[in-house]
Amino acid sequence: SGQTVFDSLKTQVLRLKAYSPAKPRDSLLYETYYTLGERYKQTDDWKPFRPDSALYFYDKALSLAVNERQKAYGLLAKGDTYTGSYWGAENAWIATDFFVNSIRTFSRIRDREGLHRAANGLYGAFGRRARGDRIFTENQLQVFILAMESQTAEDFSFPVNFSCDTALVPARRATYMKAVRACRENLKTWIARQDQPHIMWRSEVLGYLLYESGIDKRAGIEYLNSALKIAQELSNREIIFSIIGHLAIWEYENKNYRKAANLARTGFENSQNAAWARKEAIFGDILYRSYRGMGRYDSAYYFKDRSILILDSLSFLDARIQVNHLLEKQQAEKQQAALEKKLQSQARIRNYSLIIVAILTVSASYILYTNRRLSRKNKEIYRALLEGQTTERKRVANDLHDSLGSTLSSLRWSLEAIDKTKFDLKEQEIYSNLQNTLDLAYDQVRLLSHNLLPQELEKHGLMKALEYLVKKLDKATGISFLLHIPDDIPRLDSKTEFEIYSICLELLNNVLKHAQAKNVGIVFEKKGRFLDMSIKDDGKGMPEKVFPGRGLNIISERVRDLNGKYLTGENLPSGTFHLFTFPL
Repeated sequence: SGQTVFDSLKTQVLRLKAYSPAKPRDSLLYETYYTLGERYKQTDDWKPFRPDSALYFYDKALSLAVNERQKAYGLLAKGDTYTGSYWGAENAWIATDFFVNSIRTFSRIRDREGLHRAANGLYGAFGRRARGDRIFTENQLQVFILAMESQTAEDFSFPVNFSCDTALVPARRATYMKAVRACRENLKTWIARQDQPHIMWRSEVLGYLLYESGIDKRAGIEYLNSALKIAQELSNREIIFSIIGHLAIWEYENKNYRKAANLARTGFENSQNAAWARKEAIFGDILYRSYRGMGRYDSAYYFKDRSILILDSLSFLDARIQVNHLLEKQQAEKQQAALEKKLQSQARIRNYSLIIVAILTVSASYILYTNRRLSRKNKEIYRALLEGQTTERKRVANDLHDSLGSTLSSLRWSLEAIDKTKFDLKEQEIYSNLQNTLDLAYDQVRLLSHNLLPQELEKHGLMKALEYLVKKLDKATGISFLLHIPDDIPRLDSKTEFEIYSICLELLNNVLKHAQAKNVGIVFEKKGRFLDMSIKDDGKGMPEKVFPGRGLNIISERVRDLNGKYLTGENLPSGTFHLFTFPL
């Protein structure tokens, strides 16, 4: 699961790098690099500890810091990594510089939480330095005081593992006095609260400040003994070792070799019991110096050899750890390079895919656009066809009525002018048949003219025109026609009425020609905002394999032009059935 998190974060880095440099992008990159550093530094499921990888990503984050806050926390993280990588004075020196710079930055932006963490980290770095280091410079002490003064007595505390295993180099007396005053004020608060751990830590720091600065060495030793007593009650080994070590060194410096040896012996034995090799080596070195001062060279060189042996083993261990760290860093870089190569390959595939998708999209858009143009063109052609058909119907109807109808009327008048009394019986029979045929032809011409463009359709609307049509067909064909029209059906616009009338006329014409039906029903029904029309007959039905003719195709076009729906099929038990739905 840890490796999955690392890969996810590194993938996010590569995605962010794809954007142009800008403040939001750099800030997000900073957070991602910072998170990678934190994961390499402290994740529980990634063993062993990998400080080199953590420092690599913290450096990346710092190079992209867009404000003082990000810079301060990046410096603080690097200081924590150096103090936590392994117990050594060299790294503690480096960590001190990072903590000092972060404290200054946090002070400028007034971030008290950051100051609190950086101050605790600075104390931890001091505690990891070897006794012989000249560690507290005037500059660092001023930063130390700055951190203390930026806090309040209520919220400023030292970490549990605090041990000020340090010696103070001579600095300006005024600076030490300022530190002593701040520490005493802080101590009073914890005494009032009876907070033993904080009383112990304040007393320890105050003791070091008073003794090493020379302000009041006796008071400094009293504060240290008070802190030592509390540490023994709390079983805080770090504080115990720190105070005993300092007292032993001070006794040795004052040439009280026996007291120094007794104190160092206590620390040496406690270090052995705690398996704390570095502390054991430090106390062994103090014992060597103290016994040599007493002239007991056999004991002195025993502890000297013992300290050298421990330090050699620790040096070997540190070297091995550093080699492991280097190998892990190289492995991480290889993994990063492999991941970047994989992601670049995926990016190329993605780009190619996007190009193909873009081409297909453009092609599909062009095809869709072309189809729409053709569809619009077809609709325009169809409308023109219908308009032409309507115009032609009007012309043919007028010609039938005016020309052929007038001619037939003239023939009728001519026949009526003949004196049929002069005909014999056979000629009278022929005359009578001719007159009947002429009347039938005249009636059919009128019917055709009326059906092509009935006057009732223009004057009274669709329903009246259909009533008149059905009445004539019922009388002239011998087929029973039934028309059902509810009263709530409104008058439609002229175009819709003409189209529906033409559909009815085409289907009724098919029934008369092909169906051999005895009954035909035409039913209208209003359903909300829609009008249903059904036409059914009891004829012989349509053949099983039939292709739509020109008439049915024109019907379909008329329905589509009205945004309607059309369903046709067998009408049980016989005949055909047509159902239309039109929006009102």
